Amino acid sequence: MGRTLLTAPPKAILSFHRDTLGDCVARLACGHHQHTRDNPPWVDRPWVRTAAGRARMIGSLLPCVKCRDGLPPDPPPPPESCLPLTEPVDE
Repeated sequence: MGRTLLTAPPKAILSFHRDTLGDCVARLACGHHQHTRDNPPWVDRPWVRTAAGRARMIGSLLPCVKCRDGLPPDPPPPPESCLPLTEPVDE
């Protein structure tokens, strides 16, 4: 079998942050980061657009090609780039 997503081990999503271009990135339990873009029709992930959608995906599994390739963990994201998992409450 070739080196595809099918050969990448599934890892749980722990949190989300934005990269320098503003794209949504998942932090995985293994310490790697993976883009989770919503880019229809190629990639349909409307859940990344809202805090509630991202919160529902915590614990979901994504294939980690960096684990498959034996790469070291990514550095932690800067705190200011972290995305909330709850919507602001209007008072």
